[in-house]
Amino acid sequence: MNSSTQIILTVESRVSGAGQFLQRYRKAGWSHVLVVMDRPSSCFKLARLMAPYTHLYGPVSCGHYSNADPATGKPMASGFRYMKEQNGRPERWMKWWTAGRAVAMGYNVLAVDSDTVVLDDWYKRVKSPPLASINMFSQSESVMTINGGFTYIQNAKSNGPIAWILYEAVHRAVRWSEDCSRLRQLSSALADRDTGLPTDDQTMLTEAMLSALAGRPLFYAVMHKLAWDSPDWKKMFAGGIQEFDNYHYNISGAKLAEQDYVQEPPLSELVCDAWPCVTPPPGTLSSPSGGKQASYRLRTAQLAMPHFGGEWPQKLGGNLFAPPGEFTRAFRAAYQDLHTTLGMPLPPDPEDPATQQAAANTPKETFALLSTMDTGKPCEGCDPWVRTIRGAWLESAWWSVGRFGHWHAHLYPRFRPAIGHVHVNTLDGTSDTKTLILKLADQYDWKLAARSEGGSERVYYATAADRVERREHQPLVRVVAYAPGVVHSGLTKDEFLRASEELARVALALGAVAGWPAAPCDADWVLSDWGRNMTRPIRHTVPWVHINTTDVVQPFGDTLDTLQCEWTGFMHTSCLATPPAPADTGRGLLAVEMRHLLSWLPQQHRTPSPENTARLALGGPAAGAPPPPGTSNAFVHVTYADLVQLNAERLLQLLPQPEVVWVDRLVEVGGSGHGADARYLRWKERCRALQYRTTDLRNRVKY
Repeated sequence: MNSSTQIILTVESRVSGAGQFLQRYRKAGWSHVLVVMDRPSSCFKLARLMAPYTHLYGPVSCGHYSNADPATGKPMASGFRYMKEQNGRPERWMKWWTAGRAVAMGYNVLAVDSDTVVLDDWYKRVKSPPLASINMFSQSESVMTINGGFTYIQNAKSNGPIAWILYEAVHRAVRWSEDCSRLRQLSSALADRDTGLPTDDQTMLTEAMLSALAGRPLFYAVMHKLAWDSPDWKKMFAGGIQEFDNYHYNISGAKLAEQDYVQEPPLSELVCDAWPCVTPPPGTLSSPSGGKQASYRLRTAQLAMPHFGGEWPQKLGGNLFAPPGEFTRAFRAAYQDLHTTLGMPLPPDPEDPATQQAAANTPKETFALLSTMDTGKPCEGCDPWVRTIRGAWLESAWWSVGRFGHWHAHLYPRFRPAIGHVHVNTLDGTSDTKTLILKLADQYDWKLAARSEGGSERVYYATAADRVERREHQPLVRVVAYAPGVVHSGLTKDEFLRASEELARVALALGAVAGWPAAPCDADWVLSDWGRNMTRPIRHTVPWVHINTTDVVQPFGDTLDTLQCEWTGFMHTSCLATPPAPADTGRGLLAVEMRHLLSWLPQQHRTPSPENTARLALGGPAAGAPPPPGTSNAFVHVTYADLVQLNAERLLQLLPQPEVVWVDRLVEVGGSGHGADARYLRWKERCRALQYRTTDLRNRVKY
């Protein structure tokens, strides 16, 4: 492999997000990364952010596209110079515009979203037979649609069907942004306003890919902008949507079929089809190869060069393109420059009858959809949580593979994908979902975040600024947390919640941030139905299918022996940050944040001692020695007034850096708290974790 022909491409407008992405890929040994940003200043800021790492990974490659009108200098309404009106997210079109031109220039392109992670050597897998024969890999959104977050293209011709797919996906969006009158003629529901057809990159990529499967341009995805019960279906097709779908599936989607492949050692040891990937009974799909060949399946098809052949049949929607306007002509000219200036041959025009034979003579290329899921049971004797996910050992999403521990590369799982994509809707209702998942999987660089935010104490949700909430950076002075062992697996879920509520009261009384406790990973309420039958103590392994990561918790930790579980109830901004006064509430640190805080604080703050333990009664931190860790379910009562008075000396101290105040037993707080109780009630109204026990949340949610 000639590495000079490889390029990794992403788009980002956030400097911090671009920096985290770069750090993940460059640490994996991949410095051939290009970040496309929104403006020159963003690239300058990114270069400054990454400056300490250039001696290790080289300089940053960053570019941007002008979105200003060349005549007036004013920003374009669309955000993308070749679109008349905004149509989807401008940065997505820039990504595929760049990827398409790179492929046409002979590059092998890895085009990814910035929420992807490198878990193993991608190139080692796809540059070896039999995968080296596949020209385009894309993550699936379904069994016949593309997710725009991951695509890799290798050895594609500049005038082949893959180059046409990348060109046409943006080309169609440009045309319909400029003039969608033909769509409106077909149905007002397709485009009922003058600002173009609202669409997105993966819809257009899918539509172009299905066209290449059929060998003629299709409008399958666009037509599905119509509701399934729209009367306009019958106006166009006698059999309605069913007739339309059946016809299109038979000539395009049906060609994407599972094909058998055989992997030779040593790569055969990486192959897995059934995920979460365990060592199942002999003869099942994901059985380790033991140095032998491994068979697997991928959903693949041959791509042909599409051509209309001069026909626009009504059963395919007819001709949905108006004559090209100024923006479309400019887009085409920019591509044509590759041929004029570099001599690169370009795909034939599918609307020109004279190019029909050239299209027919174009060699086919191979396409594969990755992480296509079969909802049926993959094998006899497999557990119900195991699913066949074709190609997930190459690239996969967090929800289907990562949350079982396969992304936690520092824990050395037996199986893991080469690339992971966080994807969306993975932790419903959480705060900053994608970044939080990266933190839980140890795919987040806290030092880089501290450099970006201006200090280690600023990297938490409790201290971050928020323009929407009108919240400035808030200092992290004091954190109140339960000492290790106070919250243990013997607590019921109700007791865990009560302990959290009371910790919130203590934190408010002492003017501190609450360090939310981790849920014990072997507590009954944290485990799956299957996991509750395991022998205690539980020895955790990857995949951790015995833990309920569907609804209740997400594990993290330095080792499997020190695994902690983050309860998803805390994962919301309202439980972590406070609005400005007079609506101020309280602040909290997630357990994964608490773990990071302790890692950079001085040693004397990391573990409880008489000097850093909260005083709960006269004569010492409490009215006697604390119970041994993991043994007590009793709550010790203390009033707000006593709590403040007993700890007054500590509260008056001026601290050069944050400190942790440990609570060495379960507490309950009562009495008037000089405003702390009122703040707690406001916090309870906002934070779903604090509402959980006293509302019907417990009956309405699964977490």
